[in-house]
Amino acid sequence: MDRFYLLIIYGACEIEKIGPFYSAHARDRRALKIHKQLDCLDALVWLNTRPGRIRAGSYPAMFYEQEVHHEERAN
Repeated sequence: MDRFYLLIIYGACEIEKIGPFYSAHARDRRALKIHKQLDCLDALVWLNTRPGRIRAGSYPAMFYEQEVHHEERAN
């Protein structure tokens, strides 16, 4: 069974794990909310796990532009 997590790296020294989320979509929605609260020195990383396999990566800058476009449409 796939599990989806977020890792927040605060100032390149402290790590917080959030999850599991049961879908990548739910995790990504949460990432958009968390991103608004982070400092410029903090990093947000996605993490996917399944038995025998772990994958992790960063979100591209365009991912966060989605929240700007959604806010513009709402106004």
